[in-house]
Amino acid sequence: MIVWLVQRFVKGIWDERKQEWDDCVFKVTGIFDNEQKAIDACRDHNNVISPIELNYRFLEERVNIPGAYYPLAKDFIEDGDNKNAKE
Repeated sequence: MIVWLVQRFVKGIWDERKQEWDDCVFKVTGIFDNEQKAIDACRDHNNVISPIELNYRFLEERVNIPGAYYPLAKDFIEDGDNKNAKE
């Protein structure tokens, strides 16, 4: 069974050389039984949702979750609010 994890990006460091975020911190804000409920739980562009297999154990502290995305980020960038957005 797939559940949807909702997290809020709290902080991170942009590594210009690698063109990626390092040392990111996320706060778990909910777990839902379908994608739409997870999207509905997002408050702003800092929320990320991820499909997770129920009873799956992550063996590492740092994990990149396949299928994770920021559902409200597109609206945030299109509104012009993100002055620091990477092209």
